[in-house]
Amino acid sequence: SPAEVYEIITNDEDYIILDVRNQDEYNEGHLGKALLIPVDELGERIDELPKNKPIIVYCRSGVRSSIAAGILIENGFTQVYDMGGILKWHEEGFPIIVEEEAVSAIELITVDEAYQIFLEDKNYLFLDARSKDKYESNHIEGAINIPLAEIENRLDEIPVNKLVIVYCDCTGHCNKSEPAAKILMENGFDQVNVIEGRAFSDWEEKGYPIAEE
Repeated sequence: SPAEVYEIITNDEDYIILDVRNQDEYNEGHLGKALLIPVDELGERIDELPKNKPIIVYCRSGVRSSIAAGILIENGFTQVYDMGGILKWHEEGFPIIVEEEAVSAIELITVDEAYQIFLEDKNYLFLDARSKDKYESNHIEGAINIPLAEIENRLDEIPVNKLVIVYCDCTGHCNKSEPAAKILMENGFDQVNVIEGRAFSDWEEKGYPIAEE
């Protein structure tokens, strides 16, 4: 599980963390100390991995990691663990490492800039990438809720002709709203902003309009 892997990384245990996605996905956010070998290159690069260490494999949603685990086992690796997808890691709020070139591709806006858009009643949609429970507790007025792990399966709920403003409540490089924005951009949404910082907390502290279910 992500919690078990986080504990392994935190305790600096002697495991190999293997990311089998592509380079762009890796740059957008990866687990600490993760080694990148895309699944379609794994067979040719199998000798880069030691057989005397346990290997934890992950990808984006769990499909490629399962394939990679099978390749490792077929090649004589006996200590193979499949964490599944990094989306679940994001959803549980564990930290990621983001390469700077990936961060620069996301258009960040401040809470005040987001509020100005709210006031001007432009053609926009606020997208809350937090959990359903947090959304129902309180959220930016008018926002819809699609947790990060559900984005790819619920794209049809998001209008492509609107500016989508994604937010959550993380510090530093956000591990929910920024990955959610990337998914949207990869699926043809070309008007996507992310509210930087602890977006919802900052919004609430400034007294901007909120709602609850």
